[in-house]
Amino acid sequence: MSNKIKIFLTVSIILNVLLVGVLIGMSADDIKEHRKMRADMHRSINTLPEEKAKLVKQTMRGLHKETRKTRKQVRNTREKINEIISAPEFDVSGYDAEINSLKELQAQIMDKFSEATKELALQLEQDERKVVAELLKKRTFKHRRHRGKWGENPPPGLDQPPPF
Repeated sequence: MSNKIKIFLTVSIILNVLLVGVLIGMSADDIKEHRKMRADMHRSINTLPEEKAKLVKQTMRGLHKETRKTRKQVRNTREKINEIISAPEFDVSGYDAEINSLKELQAQIMDKFSEATKELALQLEQDERKVVAELLKKRTFKHRRHRGKWGENPPPGLDQPPPF
């Protein structure tokens, strides 16, 4: 092999190894954050009396199972919306239809969540409801790394405000 090809292959291998390292590091941070969140949730729930902690866990698991199909539909609808936005020709009616579908699906999840929360709250004392309220507040921000207005603690790579 010529010297140029050897250099090219060496540089290519080094860059690929660096890329894999970055990707592993990023997913390790996500896993670490997820584990911390779950540990915080369990600590909060375990401050409740045993029977109430069991009730909260059962309610949340039941809600998770009950909304699984709808959450999958939400993911699929979001993918369709991304495809419409990325398409060479923007389909306004298709976009509007998918957005309306997404809103309906999210409303279904919120209705089930609200009803489950209400039923749970009816079975808890005020101090127990406070624990659940804090738990729900933490859970709400599960997937949000950026918790402020644009320009305040922007996520990496998004230092500029949106152009609108």
